[in-house]
Amino acid sequence: MKKGLGFLFFIFVFCVNLVAQVPFFTEEQARQELERRGLDENEFNTRLQEKGVDLYSLNPEELSPFEIERIQQVVQETLAEMESEKDFDIETTVEEEVTDELEEEVDEQLEKEVKEGLAEEAAEEKVEEIVEKTISEIYGHQLFRDQQIEPLLDPSNTAPPDSYILGVGDQIIVSIWGTSVLQNGKYEIDSEGYIRPAQMRPIFLKGIAYKKAKEIIRSGFRQRYRFLPEQFDVTLDFSRTINVNIIGEVIDPDTYTLPALNTAINALAASGGPNNIGSVRNIQIVRSGEEPKFLDLYEFLQNPAKQDDYFLQNNDHVYVPVAEKIVEIQGAVKRPFKYELLKEENLIELIDFAGGLVDSAYQSNIQVERFQNDERQILDVNLKRLYDNNGNFPLLKGDKISIRTIPKPYENFVTIEGEVLIPGKFQLTQKMRINDLVEKAVLRREAKTDRVFLKRFEADSTVQYFPLNLDSIINFPAIQTNMQLQPRDVLMIGSKSIEADKGTVTIRGAVRAPIEMPFDLGQDLKLEEAITLAGGLHPEAYPIGYLKRKNPNNKEQLEWRRFNVIEAVSNPTSEDNFTLMPYDTIEILANPTFTDQYQVRVAGAVRNGGDFQYDETLTLKDVLTLAGGLKLEAASNQIEIFRLVMRENQPTQTNVATVEVDEDFNVPIGGEFPLAPFDLIVVRSVPDFEMFQTININGEVLYPGTYALLDKNERLLSVIERAGGLTEEAFPPGATLYRQLDSIGYVVMELDEVLKDKDSRYNFILKEGDIVAIPKKEDLVTIQGEIRARELYPDKYLSNGRINTAYHSGKRASFYINRYAAGVGENGKRGLVTVEHPNGRIVKTTDLLAFKIYPKVQKGSIINVGKKPPKDLDREQRELEREPVDWGRVLADSIGQAGSIISLILLIQRL
Repeated sequence: MKKGLGFLFFIFVFCVNLVAQVPFFTEEQARQELERRGLDENEFNTRLQEKGVDLYSLNPEELSPFEIERIQQVVQETLAEMESEKDFDIETTVEEEVTDELEEEVDEQLEKEVKEGLAEEAAEEKVEEIVEKTISEIYGHQLFRDQQIEPLLDPSNTAPPDSYILGVGDQIIVSIWGTSVLQNGKYEIDSEGYIRPAQMRPIFLKGIAYKKAKEIIRSGFRQRYRFLPEQFDVTLDFSRTINVNIIGEVIDPDTYTLPALNTAINALAASGGPNNIGSVRNIQIVRSGEEPKFLDLYEFLQNPAKQDDYFLQNNDHVYVPVAEKIVEIQGAVKRPFKYELLKEENLIELIDFAGGLVDSAYQSNIQVERFQNDERQILDVNLKRLYDNNGNFPLLKGDKISIRTIPKPYENFVTIEGEVLIPGKFQLTQKMRINDLVEKAVLRREAKTDRVFLKRFEADSTVQYFPLNLDSIINFPAIQTNMQLQPRDVLMIGSKSIEADKGTVTIRGAVRAPIEMPFDLGQDLKLEEAITLAGGLHPEAYPIGYLKRKNPNNKEQLEWRRFNVIEAVSNPTSEDNFTLMPYDTIEILANPTFTDQYQVRVAGAVRNGGDFQYDETLTLKDVLTLAGGLKLEAASNQIEIFRLVMRENQPTQTNVATVEVDEDFNVPIGGEFPLAPFDLIVVRSVPDFEMFQTININGEVLYPGTYALLDKNERLLSVIERAGGLTEEAFPPGATLYRQLDSIGYVVMELDEVLKDKDSRYNFILKEGDIVAIPKKEDLVTIQGEIRARELYPDKYLSNGRINTAYHSGKRASFYINRYAAGVGENGKRGLVTVEHPNGRIVKTTDLLAFKIYPKVQKGSIINVGKKPPKDLDREQRELEREPVDWGRVLADSIGQAGSIISLILLIQRL
């Protein structure tokens, strides 16, 4: 309990909106507040204890106002200190996480590549190498670590900038159109620096910028060709390659061969960029016979067009020295990092490089941590004064600058709450008083102005409440109670409605406009007046209504009262026209409440069957008409009416009557047929009434097309005969039957057997939607799957993985595989050879003792060689999955092929 009080105490001390005597937050909410700020509770308490404050051991009731103020100051300073360090801690954590990920990646790779005895040493070297290529130590390194800049290896699709310097080997294309025409004239700068157009003077271009060179070329061609300025074009067709020596503190120093369109910055990217100690401000471009040129990457970051000034020549040296003046800035800047400064650059330039200060930066006192004279020093600098005086602060190599955020919350405000049009915080101006604040916020009409409260937070963290008469303050601003406001004052204005006892009266049910209206004690409202306010009675109003009255002092107690609605409305002096009370509810009943609604149902051969509301005037003719009339297949002489017979206090019975109607739905015998509640009218259909059914026969018949079935049992052969029979090109073994009924799909059939024997099992009874397809004669056999030909000649013989060959009468699948497909492939299995016949029937290979009997092949058959199952497939499982062999059928099939037992033996030997 003591710990909880201590924690709550710490929360209401440091939160701006809380005070010592009013702990609004629970312990859990306090922890959430710390988490929202991104601060660790244990670290926060530890720092406070180091400063002599142990929140968990404090008792708020025993502390004096001076002690509370001291603790509050320590807490606020600690919070500001931790929050200013938070950004730097996050950056360090991210860097550590990246390094850990790199180490894990390297360890995994070295496990495969390095022997155990060398793994640890090699891993350390590899981690250092990869970290150096990935982690940025100095601002500017990330350009190369993140590959934001890359060398230009293919210049063919890149237009050179105007500052590109032409050299030996560059190829120029000149195009002219108009009066004179020259299409894509190509000229190469020779070793002497000239291009030499035919019948023209040579033009010297070596060492000239591309923009200037285009003007020189245009001027030279004007000596021979006539054209307008817009009719002349020069492009660089081919950029020469140059050798660039990149040395010094780079990740991969070497000599690089690159297209001349690359600048020094692109060339640095080819070497991986400066290493962790390499300079980004003092990079030198050294060219024979010239003064070194200096490259500053910070200038490039501020103006990327700067790189166009750093084109290279063959055998140039790019030298990256060690970075000299490295300083670090952290805290309330937009880009905390380590930066390289030039000798003349100091604090103000450093802040500019870091993106400037954040809005909450505390400028009055920043700190510089410095190592000087073999000791560590802390220097306080008033940055605000430097800015005001256009001054600067000299920095040394290794300095670390820390800029905190503003630790103290703003207090130059007052707050107004309650019945005003613009509640909230307002700026506290000089000598601002209560009437000034009220004038800004604008009172509502409901404001209770005779008594308001001013809440004031005192310097000792206590709270005082001052009751005030706002009417007097508004009418007499000079009155003493029109207090001058102080920071964080809160003016609270209540509502007149708070003190009013409000009630309601509800009128609902059979009135035209049901209403719930405010109603207070002391009002005199009669029942008849309330019904009038609700729009009057509805035509369906029942003569009886009810009053539900609640006890104002105990709303759980109810009183019910029955009254005569007609009497109350028509006779104002009647006792039924009583006076209403707050929370009364008037319920006007409706006549339909006491009326049952019955239905009759129409089903069967009608267009729109369903339920219809019953009335004594409803007849059979009416419900048949309402149901859309009879369908075409309806039997008008077979309409059955089922009736539920109900007698008081007796079980129900069901009777049925059958009637006939004419075309106008009249009952010829007996006249109108009256209906009763719950009648079920069922219109039967004419027996065996069906529309004709159609099938389609396509392909090689004399008259293909759509045919209607003559009876329910018409068979395949009958329809083929009606279609004129087969043509001479028909291929009966390949005929197929597709059945749409019940989504059955293709049905295997043997049309050649049907043609021989009309009693064949394949002479199917046809159904609605059947499609019979009879193809032309087929002379080819297809071989596919795991065959050796696809391994030996994948491109020469195979088309879509298949071989198509001529049909050989009487031959089996093995014949075609061996003769035309070079046998079964390495991944194929002989036992998985199948033959798919044109009619869709699939036959597999069967085993006969140690031999295999392959399926017979027909014209148009597809031979498929299956793939071996996985080696790890359990042998016993494969045995279980193998289907039992019909040895009798295999033997009969073999004998039928061989002709005799002796022939069978010879066949087996041959196989």
